[in-house]
Amino acid sequence: ADAFPGGWRYVGALLDGLPYVDASVFRWADRWWLFAEVERGGVHDTLHLFTSSDLLGPWQEHPASPVVRGDSRAARPAGKPLLWEGKLYRFAQDCFPRYGAAVRAFEIRRLSSEEYEEVEAWPQAVLAASGQGWNALGMHHLDLHRHDGRWLAFVDGRVDLLE
Repeated sequence: ADAFPGGWRYVGALLDGLPYVDASVFRWADRWWLFAEVERGGVHDTLHLFTSSDLLGPWQEHPASPVVRGDSRAARPAGKPLLWEGKLYRFAQDCFPRYGAAVRAFEIRRLSSEEYEEVEAWPQAVLAASGQGWNALGMHHLDLHRHDGRWLAFVDGRVDLLE
């Protein structure tokens, strides 16, 4: 932004070639990292991981990528990862039985230029559909911040406005 909030200028694309969706960019261990799902007709089951020494690239796909294959409950990003109590957590949209039904958390156990390992942090969703109102059908995004000793949560819910 040259003049926030209304003076945006296009600088460039971080990734080209495939229809990457819900990319989550973050800084970790002196490198930039990017999680993105590849849109394949509503399947939402494959998560790719990329890394770069510079935010504007060039970006390289991680040797372990795709890091999630065939799992619609864990692949589609749902916000930037969170460092909490010394552990790094990745949020994912649970797209079963439908897109954006809930948000799940995964602890990233190993993240280096050669390795990637994660485990599900909790057996239940972190955020889920309420059945009514602004998040009747599900939760799509979670972005957590610490401010003045308090947690702030920015979330994105799903509702069908045509019902």
